[in-house]
Amino acid sequence: MLFTALIILVSGYYQDAVSGCAGDCMTCHPKLIGDMRHLSLTTCIKCHKPSEQKSFSLSLGGCGDRCFQCHAEWPKDGNHASLNTCLNCHEK
Repeated sequence: MLFTALIILVSGYYQDAVSGCAGDCMTCHPKLIGDMRHLSLTTCIKCHKPSEQKSFSLSLGGCGDRCFQCHAEWPKDGNHASLNTCLNCHEK
């Protein structure tokens, strides 16, 4: 039982390291640097602190998979309008 709990605890930390957001997508996805389609992802950190993004992004789905939980409600408000185009290529 203790061993199982330890495995779950370590898995949680591993998941955190793998899919926790750094505050800007380019930190973990450097190939996107300079790609105009992803330019807006470099501006999230202006308002959202890295620790705040991390708390919204941790899950088995990976970094950023929970953005649409909040942003689907108001994707056209100017600051978040560019997120409305993510689903053109990325599935929800």
